[in-house]
Amino acid sequence: MIGNDCAVESAAAPQTNPPLDPENAGRSDGIGALFLGAALTALWTWWALAQGAFFGTVMYPGSVFLYATLILALVALPFYVRAGGPHEGALLAMASLALWTVVSIAWTPARDQALDDAFRTFAYVAAMLSGLWLASLLRHRMLLAAVPLLAAGAITAVVTAIVVLGSDPGAVADSEGTLDYPFGYRNANAGFFVMAGVVALAVASHGRWPLWARSASTGLVSLCFALALISQSRGATLAAIAAIVVLLVVSAERLRTLVMLTAAVVPVIVAGGTLLEPFDVAEDAALLGDALDAAVIAALLSAAAAAVLAALLIRFGPSFSPRVNLPSPPRWALIAAGVVTAGLLALGAVAASDRLESAAEGEAGYTEVDGSRLTYTGGLNRSDFWRVAVDQFERQPILGEGAGSFRSDYLRDRTADELPRDAHGIPFELGGELGAPGLLLFGGSILLLVVAGYRSRRLGPAAAALSAAAAAGLTAYLIQGAVDWSWSFPALTAPALALAAAAGAPGALALRNSAGRRQRVALGLILGALTLLAIPLYISERNATRAAADWPNDPQGAYAALDLAADLNPLADTPLLVKAEIARQQEDLPTAVEALEEARRREPDEWRNYLLGARIFAAADVEAALQDANAALELNPRSEVAQQVAERLRRKLRRERG
Repeated sequence: MIGNDCAVESAAAPQTNPPLDPENAGRSDGIGALFLGAALTALWTWWALAQGAFFGTVMYPGSVFLYATLILALVALPFYVRAGGPHEGALLAMASLALWTVVSIAWTPARDQALDDAFRTFAYVAAMLSGLWLASLLRHRMLLAAVPLLAAGAITAVVTAIVVLGSDPGAVADSEGTLDYPFGYRNANAGFFVMAGVVALAVASHGRWPLWARSASTGLVSLCFALALISQSRGATLAAIAAIVVLLVVSAERLRTLVMLTAAVVPVIVAGGTLLEPFDVAEDAALLGDALDAAVIAALLSAAAAAVLAALLIRFGPSFSPRVNLPSPPRWALIAAGVVTAGLLALGAVAASDRLESAAEGEAGYTEVDGSRLTYTGGLNRSDFWRVAVDQFERQPILGEGAGSFRSDYLRDRTADELPRDAHGIPFELGGELGAPGLLLFGGSILLLVVAGYRSRRLGPAAAALSAAAAAGLTAYLIQGAVDWSWSFPALTAPALALAAAAGAPGALALRNSAGRRQRVALGLILGALTLLAIPLYISERNATRAAADWPNDPQGAYAALDLAADLNPLADTPLLVKAEIARQQEDLPTAVEALEEARRREPDEWRNYLLGARIFAAADVEAALQDANAALELNPRSEVAQQVAERLRRKLRRERG
């Protein structure tokens, strides 16, 4: 009951009690579940539509919203989850990863980025706790814990379709004609839609849901897969295949899953040529606009056709009786899944080995081809990222080189022309930046989530369906995350972890409230502290962003905003760099030099600090300017801008001396 702090379970009670049967564990707390589910739906949707919450101006306020939601839940809602077990271990491991990220600030060359990474990870811990809590409140209706992701996926898909139909191609697609709205990155786009699609497939296959819900879910599967296809991500395609295989293996309703998959995929296959056409006409803006419109319309029609087809199959097709209390998947299913997984891993290992070898020989680059992006094997730049991350791990296998350090290391040692912030792969990034502890904590958290979800699948139809949905969603996330920078997108990572944590709730349910006053106060203090720390970081990023855009109208106001931004985040150099650049353009040399010196004190290995110094000193002290240009080149040897600035300064210095 909301607001009723039930008695804490006796400390003398044995901790080895068998898990409760969710089907007979009492009524769900409908109002509490509605509050928490609505909050998660709103947050996942907002983050997805705001470029995946990649930028701190969205990630920080979203995190504060999540912390505030949990604080209100601590005040008003019971917590029907037993202490101990894999669900608790998963939370503690992820929280430890966040703390280890904070500790790495002591040795990383990118302290501001490390702080940002730490807060993302803390937000992921809060998301996991929210998912676990939501499922425990729902009890026998716990499959509804998948609704926040499904609703966010549906809203995002519909909004994407509307925006594409009403926008110029350049606002919604990249230079290759692939869809990059709303995340701003086609692979993240596709990853989100694939994850939502496979979870919707699991829900559509649940025989106890009403016809309209299963039909609508099947339509959502088709729409999400179609939008992912327009985005043309190879990693997301592999993730979709792997997630479907996992779903077919772990689902207690395999035949229904196969039928609903057929209903969802057939319309997408029929529309495949139209969905892929934007890539073929990317060089012609007029044709690209028409092709994108046609592709989105085809996606909407595919969704409608899939929903109708699913309704007909549900209404008039054969009835399949699910086996929900399977002690384990059939042996043939495990063997098939093992063969498929081993094949994919072997293929990936061979490809990765070849690419790393090519990258080491300086052969990184993209292959120009005609046709779909899904059919070629270009993109060796990514293997160059992996090479640098592996080198980081080999140099510092225990501590890693610190959160956020990949970028500076890559700029010094790259053979390609890209400027990535991330290593494009969760294991590469965590291993290079956080060493063995980072890999073990992340891997341990994921493994414990899988164990908790697998144990729960035996506890009734709803638990089995939720476990299958979470397994599919988590597989989709992890497969793409292994080769991409999904970790930096809260709109991808948080829903995946929240649903995976929710799947562990059936095996951890308690009859009574297991969160006493002390536990609530302690958790509330932690959440309050995170909130108080996140707010100034958000204000700092917002002020720096606004000042950079609006300073021509009010330079003095921009200075004040940037000074406040620098004070609120004592690790950030960006506000100071912006201030120095404004001062340079205002020909205010003392202010520019003062801001630049403080920026260098905060981030001594940031090449932009020295490039800006070369421009600031170019008129007054050519020798000092050239020293800064050379320092920028040491930190980023392949920078064409730094090379051009250095060459101009050398010529100027020769003229002055000659």
